[in-house]
Amino acid sequence: MKIKRREFLSIGCLGLLYTVLNYRLISLAMFSGSEFKQVTIDSTTRIFPLPAPRGKIFDRKGLPMAYDSSAHAVMFMAKDEKNAIELADSIAPILNKDSIKIYNAAKQSIGNPYPYILHEKLDIKQYLSLSELTFRQKGFRLIEIPMRNYPLKNVGCHVVGYVGEASEEDLKKFSYLHPNQIVGKTGVELIKDKELRGKDGADITIVDAYGNIQKRFEGTKPIPGENVKINIDSDLQEFAQKLLDEKPGAVVALDPRSGEILTLASSPDFDPNEMVYGMSQKEWNELLKRDHPFINRALSAFPPGSTFKIAVSVAALEEGVTTPEELFYCPGYLKVGDHTFYCWLPGGHGHLHIEKAIAQSCDVVFYTLGLRLGPEKIRYYANKFGIDLPSGLKLPGEEIGFLPTKEWKEKEFNDVWYDGDTVNMSIGQGFVRTTPLDVARMMSIFVNKGSFSGCKLISGSDSSYEGLKFSDKTFEIVKEGLRKAVLEGTAQILNSDKYTAIAKTGTAEDPPRKKPHSWIVAAAPSDSPEIVVCVFFEHIGEGASFAGPVAKSYLDYYFSNPSLRER
Repeated sequence: MKIKRREFLSIGCLGLLYTVLNYRLISLAMFSGSEFKQVTIDSTTRIFPLPAPRGKIFDRKGLPMAYDSSAHAVMFMAKDEKNAIELADSIAPILNKDSIKIYNAAKQSIGNPYPYILHEKLDIKQYLSLSELTFRQKGFRLIEIPMRNYPLKNVGCHVVGYVGEASEEDLKKFSYLHPNQIVGKTGVELIKDKELRGKDGADITIVDAYGNIQKRFEGTKPIPGENVKINIDSDLQEFAQKLLDEKPGAVVALDPRSGEILTLASSPDFDPNEMVYGMSQKEWNELLKRDHPFINRALSAFPPGSTFKIAVSVAALEEGVTTPEELFYCPGYLKVGDHTFYCWLPGGHGHLHIEKAIAQSCDVVFYTLGLRLGPEKIRYYANKFGIDLPSGLKLPGEEIGFLPTKEWKEKEFNDVWYDGDTVNMSIGQGFVRTTPLDVARMMSIFVNKGSFSGCKLISGSDSSYEGLKFSDKTFEIVKEGLRKAVLEGTAQILNSDKYTAIAKTGTAEDPPRKKPHSWIVAAAPSDSPEIVVCVFFEHIGEGASFAGPVAKSYLDYYFSNPSLRER
């Protein structure tokens, strides 16, 4: 059979290619074999990570609250333990760090295809000293890495959070993490870490025992992370944190129409930059002296005191255990069995209807309403107002409010439920616990007549809430009581010619603490609220005396700046 011309040429080309490849392999074996053997003995593959820049975190107006910038850092590639000790002895004095810390960092790179990065920013002096050291000391390199910056420092620190090197716990929790990577530790940095972190790149190289590059292969480029926008207004947030003045407390502000969180401030606070760049043991000890600055008190649960009466008022009117016309009498106390429960006002409030009872925060009236309702009804309505329900923010450290039951008390204390427990529950005392965000949400649900779109921290996020429907009549009666609290009652400090507000104060005993917690929650303008603010101070005194002035300053500032009201 004859071979066609095209087939003959194809066979010829394949034969020629085969001959060339064989010649190349023979020449490599004859003339370069010893070189390749030496590379195999003295060299190893190193994967040099190229950390991806994290996405930025913006406030509602586009102001950056967290971003990455380029920084110089140390990368270890220790040959053995002796080399790690040498590195610790030579580098620790330059970085002003404990030599054990540097040794442990260098040690982690021994026999590891991934070098170990010391995620600490070098200043100019350190960089120059280490640059000179690279000529004399093997086993480390200076590299550029993205490093987190928080330009507003302490502003929004509990919300934004901070980043740090992945711990053993982080590695177990997040399957996408590798040792020595940076991860969000708290706040939005944590809950949106996967989106913010992007995808790291890598350079794949052949290096000698001390990390000197002999051959470089084409690697992968890092892919920056996604940006995240939150609903916090950094201007309002900063103002709120200044008002708290480092006293243990919180300020929460919502737009009740959308559920967007404008302020979520907790005090004392901290500068997240210090967590990223590191601090000395002395600086750390000083920070911890400031009454637990890492606790987010806006999401911590405390007895709500009389702010809880908003839910009890609605419950009493909706369940028909009282009417707007009923006239109560407060002599300053109420006897329940063998116990006497006192009103906050010595001598009592005299005769009053429910509107005035709300305005004056009369305990005796609410003791009476609570006993008529019973703990189950109080719990039902309080739950519908969001108490003891998650906020949906998913921020670490958030506590859930608590509403006790008869069964819970019997199991927890091996004791029955008494009428006295109901009396305490009716004024937000006893076992009841709420967070400042809970109380702000309760007021938001009220001004929306039982419906609410949910608390929203991340811009564009969606959350659902099963609303509580109550009558327009109930709404108007309770609203009038809250308005009278501002005009002639316990919240008169919020009476302003700049805006109209409705409000409820609270003073909550919390044994064994000697001083009570101070609360106030307000909504304004009263006819069509666009902002709800809750102020809380821990074990400081009465609600009107401490939380009240802060709420007034916050609302004054808000309504005096038109740009803050833009949505």
